[in-house]
Amino acid sequence: MKTLITVGTMVLILCGAVMPVVAQVDGVRLLIGKWEGDIERPQATKPKGKAVGGGVQSRENTRILIFEKIHEQGGKWVVDKASFGQEGKTPKPVEVSLQVSGGEVNVEFETDAGSKAKLKLSGDNVLSGTWIQTGKFQKLEMKKVE
Repeated sequence: MKTLITVGTMVLILCGAVMPVVAQVDGVRLLIGKWEGDIERPQATKPKGKAVGGGVQSRENTRILIFEKIHEQGGKWVVDKASFGQEGKTPKPVEVSLQVSGGEVNVEFETDAGSKAKLKLSGDNVLSGTWIQTGKFQKLEMKKVE
């Protein structure tokens, strides 16, 4: 009986230690491919609160993020090749910082124009977080399309 409890306890401990690692690897592998999403920009308003324009989203707000190559080095994940840009234009290379911890996958990068993205893998095939441009914080949500 004592042996069964010890073996059972060890199995539970090992499963607890291995599952977050498996989740991290799966999350990182999920990043490979093409992501598409929109930057939510606040609606402009006229005096007296009347909205200007046709809404928050437009095609010019749509962005593309492509992860082509990621590998593990020294216990950390490294993005070798990624690009980012506006839909309809050629995406430009970006250096991506990838933090993987406790089953969470976080992505950060800065464009050549100085805008920054801070995203978290949340749910299946969704990267969501903040787009920072000229000191303004806006919501950015991207979904995997390929």
